[in-house]
Amino acid sequence: MKKIIIFMLMILILPFVASAPPVSTIQQFPQGYAIIGTPTEYIKQGENFTYNFFLHNISNGAKLTDSGISCKFYVADSQGNLIVYSDPIYTSEGYFNINVHGNNFSKLGYYPFGVNCNSSSLGGIFVGYLQVTSNGFPTNSNLAIFFSLLFLILLGSMSYMIITSIGHAVSLDFDIKDLAINYGIFFAVVGYYYLQNIYFMDIFVSGFMEWVIYIGVLTNLFLPTIYFIITLTIGSWLAKRVKGVDF
Repeated sequence: MKKIIIFMLMILILPFVASAPPVSTIQQFPQGYAIIGTPTEYIKQGENFTYNFFLHNISNGAKLTDSGISCKFYVADSQGNLIVYSDPIYTSEGYFNINVHGNNFSKLGYYPFGVNCNSSSLGGIFVGYLQVTSNGFPTNSNLAIFFSLLFLILLGSMSYMIITSIGHAVSLDFDIKDLAINYGIFFAVVGYYYLQNIYFMDIFVSGFMEWVIYIGVLTNLFLPTIYFIITLTIGSWLAKRVKGVDF
């Protein structure tokens, strides 16, 4: 146990490590259109994405409408394959809007995107990237390692106690210590589930832990309680019969 704690502490003090985002270069022109969009970098996996942008004349800063101007919005996957190519809608509030379905963001990673607006004489281009993460926030390597390690420890402890408890139940020596450990592991799993949803928010882990909690109600609460009652009743009775005491 001491080695596990020391290892977890070493993991937590590792320096933050994250892959650098792709760098985009935008060429500037003295005339044309400036595209000022929603400053979004991170979106949640599988979640719908809405992008809004204003269009201005570079030379004088005047806000422009869709009159005589055609705009296109695109998104590519991490391999550069175009997955979205659509026309933004000009709204009554004076900006352009595009809604992208979450099915286009089913995989984690970087998604280049861009906006291109043109008229008969001028144009404007904006390019950037989106990073799709499991929770819609920047990936914290230390936090991911910590919750992953804790996830494995809890599952391992829970599995160990399920098997050990069955053995003690069969031999009729399931005691209060076994019951306490089973209860403790179950409530630790419940606590992990809520902390994960607050600080880590991984979709897979959250869904998996819900199933673990449902199973744990049976394997770490109900059955251990039955084991303990059986040990107190039948186990005690058999022990007294062995000693020659009959009821």
